Amino acid sequence: MNEWKGSSGVCVNEKGQLLMVLQGKPEEIKSWSVPSGGLEKDETFEECLSGKSKKKRDM
Repeated sequence: MNEWKGSSGVCVNEKGQLLMVLQGKPEEIKSWSVPSGGLEKDETFEECLSGKSKKKRDM
């Protein structure tokens, strides 16, 4: 079994609204989650989280 490494975070705006994303592969049942994603080569956990959060926020 491969070890998964990644990050997730809770993002709340000034109105107290929580950022949630609908996640899942095309063949999977989708579920709501906080922004998260896998760690890429030569990326720190902090970079992973900030990059994934910004990407999801800008969608």
